[in-house]
Amino acid sequence: MRESRNLLEVEIDWGEVWPAATAFPPNDCWALRKGKFHLSRERNHNLSCTHMGELSTEHTTMCIPLIAHGNTVGVFHLYFADCETDISIETRDLAFTLAEHLGLALANLRLQEKLRSQAMRDPLTGLYNRRYFEERLDREWFIASQKQSYLSMFMLDLDHFKRFNDNFGHDAGDYVLKEMGSLLNTVIKERGTVCRIGGEEFAVICPNLDEQQSICLAEDIIELVRELHLDIRGISLGQLGISVGIATFPDAEVSGQELVKLADNALYEAKDRGRGQAVHTNKIAKKGIDSSV
Repeated sequence: MRESRNLLEVEIDWGEVWPAATAFPPNDCWALRKGKFHLSRERNHNLSCTHMGELSTEHTTMCIPLIAHGNTVGVFHLYFADCETDISIETRDLAFTLAEHLGLALANLRLQEKLRSQAMRDPLTGLYNRRYFEERLDREWFIASQKQSYLSMFMLDLDHFKRFNDNFGHDAGDYVLKEMGSLLNTVIKERGTVCRIGGEEFAVICPNLDEQQSICLAEDIIELVRELHLDIRGISLGQLGISVGIATFPDAEVSGQELVKLADNALYEAKDRGRGQAVHTNKIAKKGIDSSV
């Protein structure tokens, strides 16, 4: 059962090829309508579910709602192609026991996924949070180091956000952060992973992106933010700006955490240069960082 509760989809089947619908609305199943198991063929009726299609009335189907913690999470279907007699009590009991275990297992898996998603997501923007960022960075850096492929690290910070927050209020600030998250997701798309790592600071991990490509991407982001016109309750929030620091592996032969530090230092340099711009760094000097725009 989907979270929207308007569609069921087959997750797994076994035996022969499943002969009926693999996706259907809840009302197509008599078991869901009744809130209990349904046999298509019994002594007193012959009533098949719509989702079972045009199956022969000689064949028997059994649908059992999968219920856990009072909620229906799915349906367990059984199709008896060569059943000439009633389904035995033993078979029914076995099906009920299996359905009970399946319902609890599915509910627990769904709960685990939900808790993991909550632990990995920023509740305001819906972006991945710092915890996920650190895990993803370790994974992408390991892949890049094994293949000696490019990995670009972006650190982004909204310019003068505190002043903006003070002038327009925290509701406006939250609105801007949500819009910024949406914009970054749209620009990055499949090229990388966008995370909010705290306050008005964002991070983007882009595998297979070299120095020149990363600079072009950062400039696109800066320009799109500059062109963003937002208002709240009819009040214009004015022009926004963003500064970006970038570092690229293996041009910078450093660990994942050191790559973040390089990008962070490049971000500070972009702010020192007047904000609203991108700085890329790919070298570690003996006494600091050599940077280039």
